Amino acid sequence: MKRYLLPFYKNEAENLYNYIKNKYAPFGIEKGLLNRINGEYIGFFGTVKFIESLIFLYKFTKNKKYLDDFKKLIKFCQSKAVKRGIEDFWRVSDGKGSDWIESNHLGIVAFSIYLYYKETNDKSFNDFAIFLMKQIPKINGSGQFIQGYNKDMSKTDARSYLADHSEMLLGFWACYNMTGDITYKNYYKGIYEFFDDNIKAIPSEEPYRAWLVGPYHINYGEGTSNEVYCDESHTTYEQFFISRDIVMTEEEKEYDNMRDSCEWANNIAKFDDSLYGYNRRDNKMIGWSGYISALNYWVYLTEKDERYYRQSIETLNRILDFKNSEGGYESIIMLDHSIDWEDMENNCAGLGSIWQQNSILETFAITEALDNKEFSLWKLDKSNSRVKEIVYDDKERSLLVKIFNPLLEVNEFKFISKKDIKDIVIKGEKIKFRKERMDFYFSIKPYEGDFEVEILF
Repeated sequence: MKRYLLPFYKNEAENLYNYIKNKYAPFGIEKGLLNRINGEYIGFFGTVKFIESLIFLYKFTKNKKYLDDFKKLIKFCQSKAVKRGIEDFWRVSDGKGSDWIESNHLGIVAFSIYLYYKETNDKSFNDFAIFLMKQIPKINGSGQFIQGYNKDMSKTDARSYLADHSEMLLGFWACYNMTGDITYKNYYKGIYEFFDDNIKAIPSEEPYRAWLVGPYHINYGEGTSNEVYCDESHTTYEQFFISRDIVMTEEEKEYDNMRDSCEWANNIAKFDDSLYGYNRRDNKMIGWSGYISALNYWVYLTEKDERYYRQSIETLNRILDFKNSEGGYESIIMLDHSIDWEDMENNCAGLGSIWQQNSILETFAITEALDNKEFSLWKLDKSNSRVKEIVYDDKERSLLVKIFNPLLEVNEFKFISKKDIKDIVIKGEKIKFRKERMDFYFSIKPYEGDFEVEILF
């Protein structure tokens, strides 16, 4: 079959990275990110989402500036560690913390540290990752964990949101890979069992199954109304979160669930313009639409069904229409006002626009998460242009790229392959391949028309 690759919007990613730093880290990246522009708090959730985006950007581009900022922020996390983890926000004026720890935040940090270790072979942060995951209290007799608690454990939150557990899962998976301790494997496998018990269709959305917000008949927070209950609702972002777990841990037996989750998003939460809502077609979430673009791409790879690829591209290109002059993106288009956006924007940990910006930034690179699979052998680093078509032909063992952009002075591309390349042909001219680097660069000056790149293995 032919396999289609997603473009990587290099300049858009770099501009958004700079936008987030300029708007949310005015005191220096080493001091964390504000919960909102001109906010009064350093929000830990917004900070760790940026950390996660940075390591995927480095994994994809090998640009050292992303790695440097990643290390600065991990050291910031270390500086904020307390006995039971890391608080979820701090007041800018006096540095006073919240006295509240969110377990999923710890999972994101541990997971990101593991990705850093895989990329650099530097173990200097591994012990910190393990320390964080050891602090999370387990709910006895289940695959679930306490998702929030204060420093003296006098208050806890055991509502068991699936999205929170998805990030704890990655933290335990990271610890298992760093230590080989089977306890961590049992923990993350237990969370998968918890997920399997809670992928269902709610009556108003049958037959489309998706992962529920949570298993209990309790109110769901984060900007939704009091009439929304965990066991009667799905959210778009949690479908991505759990799918990200599946592709990172290569949990192939969950691929059918990932496909069903994607079908729910495409049939229940997608608008005609290829953007996606919060819980369904309620309000258009620009950043979370990026998440579902990535989800569609992963399902395309696992199902080999080009419908998902087309949907991924349509959504990704639609998101680019919401870029502002400073490199950031619009966050939400309010339609039915079921979301209390002001409440989310004011959340001290960073659940508003900073999350949407980080979602888009992560989307630009995380589609390559399946890099150990046979169907993900190449990566494209594309500067300021729209890719018309990228096709791999199994029979011919060649990669064909068609670009149309007559407006730019130079189009620059980078390809990486895990297989030996014999020849590279661009407009009839062979390009030297640096075998020792397993990559190559070339530039094409603009002209009125398409040009083709063919790589022969």
